[in-house]
Amino acid sequence: MILKNDSTLWAPYKELFNVIYNAIGRKDSSAVQDLEVALKRHKPDFICLLRNPPRSPIHRDAVKQASTTGIAVVGRAGLQILPQSLIDEALIISDMFDLNELTSLELLIAGQQQQPRFPGLTRGLVAMLLYYDGRRNLVNALQLLVQAREGRTWTLGIGSELSSIIMKYTNQLKEEGIVTKVIDLIEKTDVTKELELLHRNRALGGPRYRKQVTDLICEIKQTLAEILFGWACQGSFTEEEVSRLLSFLSTQTGVSSDGSMDDAMLTSAMAFLYVIDVSILQTSDEMDAVIQKLNLVCVPDLASSIHRQLVLITDKWQMPGLKAIFQLAWGVTLRTLSQFPVTTIGGNVGECLEDDEKTIDIAIEDNAFQALRNLIVKNSAFHEQEFFLKRIHNIITDFIVLMPIKVKELRNRGDETARIIASHSQEGLEPPTKLPLHFEHLLNLISSIYAKDPLNLKLASEYWCPSESLMEQSYLQR
Repeated sequence: MILKNDSTLWAPYKELFNVIYNAIGRKDSSAVQDLEVALKRHKPDFICLLRNPPRSPIHRDAVKQASTTGIAVVGRAGLQILPQSLIDEALIISDMFDLNELTSLELLIAGQQQQPRFPGLTRGLVAMLLYYDGRRNLVNALQLLVQAREGRTWTLGIGSELSSIIMKYTNQLKEEGIVTKVIDLIEKTDVTKELELLHRNRALGGPRYRKQVTDLICEIKQTLAEILFGWACQGSFTEEEVSRLLSFLSTQTGVSSDGSMDDAMLTSAMAFLYVIDVSILQTSDEMDAVIQKLNLVCVPDLASSIHRQLVLITDKWQMPGLKAIFQLAWGVTLRTLSQFPVTTIGGNVGECLEDDEKTIDIAIEDNAFQALRNLIVKNSAFHEQEFFLKRIHNIITDFIVLMPIKVKELRNRGDETARIIASHSQEGLEPPTKLPLHFEHLLNLISSIYAKDPLNLKLASEYWCPSESLMEQSYLQR
């Protein structure tokens, strides 16, 4: 057995991320060749994303004997005798993470080499930081690749050669089931359980160290969700992948202290909202190439599958409000498809279109407006995310424009509720407890969405008709 000088779970992933960032983030054309080499070398790491090298009885024996008979180390002559304490720590790490014994030993040696950069920490604690930092670099590398895909939502302005390499590579990863693996990893990543595991094995230091580890684990989970979001915006999901995503989201309870969804859950939910986004139909011709990139257009039977899961199956979600949000968005999607039909769309979408109003009614009765405000808009990161804001803005404005009779009905019911409350108040009585407040919730939602505009998107201005002078100026500028 030969031991490498550096950890295979840290330094190579750090280098991989730097190569990808140079090519994509810095648009360094000279880095494209290095990128191709790195992508080829690390393809197994992406396909088996965050899966640790398995333990081996043969490697375990080799590590155990390293304190007596020694072990070969790359770059060093002869067998190297290692301290027994180092061996014991390596085996603890191996058992803790179900990690190959040689890889664990390499990780611990890397921790020892990096110790001067982390004053006050033992080599074992440094090794834990390197372990999570390596995983962070690997998922950040994949997130950059997905973000750089040529898609329908954004562009990073990279060259055609690089774009072709990335599209081919990420499509291959997709064929290997990377989307489902990412969903599985998000579902499996539990910060509390991870910290408990470290604590049980005395691998959790003081408060500052605990925060470092917690931040790394949270960033890994959030980046996994961003990979999912990027693929929803720039690519397409299969029927099975969408079904898996909905199944995952239906079981989640992740909320922050303010009652909104946590960041990873919010990003995963927004991924689904982009899967069903067809708002571009209102401003594009059916022959536009971008139409064929819409998930509901390019995947046959996807619409009927989503409709079955959101409307026809009446199962309970852990967060009923999240299902109501999805039903509202789905109802708007169905109405958009009915008014701006796409002849190339596959499956039995026609049967679903008849249920657009029914779907909206179900969502409203299940307090979709209130849930949208509390679960999504109240999230502290919401107003900082351009594409989150634009998607929610489009759902609400499309609802208002495409379903004016429904909006009028909500207002009439709201007026009736106000009269009932006023009459009870005049008589000194408590109003009924279950009066419909859906119009009030809609107005509160709209107020919350546009309450602040840190990105200066000015989306609220779309609610107002331009003045005649502005219209004349616009006409003269044509």
